[in-house]
Amino acid sequence: MNILSEIEAAGLVVSLAGDRLEISNPSRLTAELKNLMIANKQEIIKQLSGTQLQQDIREQIEERAAIMEYDGGLTRRDAEAAATAAIRVYCYRMKDKPTTELTVIMPGTELTEALEKMRNKYGDRLLDVYPSPYCIAGILVNTTKH
Repeated sequence: MNILSEIEAAGLVVSLAGDRLEISNPSRLTAELKNLMIANKQEIIKQLSGTQLQQDIREQIEERAAIMEYDGGLTRRDAEAAATAAIRVYCYRMKDKPTTELTVIMPGTELTEALEKMRNKYGDRLLDVYPSPYCIAGILVNTTKH
């Protein structure tokens, strides 16, 4: 059982607020669960971030598919396939926080173009841009285990 599943089994819901964890029903938080959450905070944040990214990617796909279906005359199935194939997700890091991995969704943008756009936006502050493990060649990878 992963950490989030254990927390949810106790009747708690954990959400991400920036780099803080917010807990519903804090009165149900036992000392044991609190210590578990403190010890595994980064892993919990990583799991919650992956879930939010998947939701954001799904919204991008649905929006692009709706446009392709309505404006392009594609069937919904074809529109969703084309929208999914166009999705590109990249991670980037900034020089002032080199260990913090940030994510950007750039549909239809290959890595070289994404790097150029990010350099135009952030200039010398940008450290690195690379494909996200959450999305490989337009295919959304399921990273949640709960």
